[in-house]
Amino acid sequence: MSLNDFKLQDSGDRTVFNTGAQRDMSKGKGRYDLISPIAMEVLVDVASDMDMKWYQDETPSSLVSQTINSIFSCLEGNSSHLDEAFFLSMVALQNEVNSPMYWERQENEFGYSRLAPEAVRRVAVILEKGAEKYEARNWEKGMPVWKYLDSGLRHFFKYLDGQRDEDHLGQGFWNLMAAVHTREMVRRGKLPNEFGELPNYL
Repeated sequence: MSLNDFKLQDSGDRTVFNTGAQRDMSKGKGRYDLISPIAMEVLVDVASDMDMKWYQDETPSSLVSQTINSIFSCLEGNSSHLDEAFFLSMVALQNEVNSPMYWERQENEFGYSRLAPEAVRRVAVILEKGAEKYEARNWEKGMPVWKYLDSGLRHFFKYLDGQRDEDHLGQGFWNLMAAVHTREMVRRGKLPNEFGELPNYL
């Protein structure tokens, strides 16, 4: 197919800005602009250090179980396990849709091409819904990391329980993204130190 064969998709609905500029309505497509670039950079770094083929045949439930283990390790005092949990939940989302093309290209990939498209799409949709319910970037105002881990665990256990009343796997991934983002904001002095505090039983 040549470039001339492509057509612009058009829903017929328009967003008109106060400048007069118009765009096709993006409702339901997700808010990719609300994804935390800070958390995505961390995810790229973790994925770049992993042998991605190792996870290709893992079931989503197995990966969610490993994610839960990493979150509890984090809550025990191994805070570095937060990044691992974030990575594992991303792979769980990708494996849920069974995308051979993603895995075929991982051997020689690096950087942002290591990110799982399904995970990014799902978190963008969740961010769009969150912006409608609260407001765009509401969560960036700050809340403690433990709150995101609490919510993430709840969603991951609901997923393992077979509950599909909402996107529990995607919601769990979103909570880990928010936790990583918050941790980095605390490190940068943009949020209070207590927002990054977690128990230490070690």
